[in-house]
Amino acid sequence: KERLGLVPSDKTSYAKLTISELKAEVTQYAAKLKEASSYLDNGEIFRIPAKRQELEKTLARTDSPEERDRLEQEFWAKAAYFNAVEIRMRTDLYEQEYKPKVITLRDEMVRRLPVKTLPSAIYDRLVSPTALDDIAVDLERLAALLPERDSK
Repeated sequence: KERLGLVPSDKTSYAKLTISELKAEVTQYAAKLKEASSYLDNGEIFRIPAKRQELEKTLARTDSPEERDRLEQEFWAKAAYFNAVEIRMRTDLYEQEYKPKVITLRDEMVRRLPVKTLPSAIYDRLVSPTALDDIAVDLERLAALLPERDSK
C-alpha cells in the first residue's frame, strides 16, 4: 500500500525515521540509482558522437550532395531510434525497480521540509538517457535541504 501511495505520507515506514536516518537512506538509494544508470551507459546512444565523427569523414570523401543528404538523414534516423530505445529501456527499469521507493522517499522529504518545495516532474516520466542520474541528484538535493534535526 505504501509503495502505491495508498498510505498517508505521515504513516509510511519512512515517517518513523529520524532525519539523519532518512538522509542516510536517501544517500544509499541515490547511489543505487547512479549505479544502475552507469550500468546502462554502455548503450548505443553513447556511441553516437564517435559515429558522428566517422560520418564526417565519410561525408568529406563523398562528392554527391544527394549521397551526403542520404547519409545525414540515415544517421539522424538511427540516432533518434537509439535515443528512444535507450529512454524506453531506462523507463522500464525505473518503473519496475525504483519508482515506488523513489516517490515515497521524495514525498517524505518534501513533507519534512521547513519550506514547502514542489517536487520536480523528473520523477514522473523519464525523458533523457541521464534521467536516473537526474533523479538521484534531486533526491540528494532534497536531503540537503532537510533540517539538521527532527523538530520533535
